[in-house]
Amino acid sequence: MRVVQEFFLLGAMRIDLACIVICDPAVALERYLKFNPTKHQGSTTNLDVIKLLLECNFESYEELRGCFPQLVVLDTTDLKQEAMVKRAREIMIQALEKKIHTAY
Repeated sequence: MRVVQEFFLLGAMRIDLACIVICDPAVALERYLKFNPTKHQGSTTNLDVIKLLLECNFESYEELRGCFPQLVVLDTTDLKQEAMVKRAREIMIQALEKKIHTAY
C-alpha cells in the first residue's frame, strides 16, 4: 500500500485540489441500499467495511494534510444530493480563486 501511495504522491504538488469525501457509515450504507436494486449488503458494502474505509480516509488525511494543503475533507453526512454537489462546486471555485490570486 505504501508503494502505491508514494507513486500517486509523486506529482501531487501539481494537483490544485483533492477532496476526501466522507460520510457517517450508517448514512453511507443507507444511501447505497437506496440505489441498490437488490437491497443486499455486499462484501465491501457493509457497515464494518465502510467504518474501516472511513478510518483509512481520516488516517490518510491526517498524514498528508501538512504536506498537501490542497487536500480537503468534504463530509456529506448531513447533506442531500443537491447540497453535496453545491458544496463540492464551492470548494472547487475556492481552490481556483486561490490559484488565480497566488499567480498574480
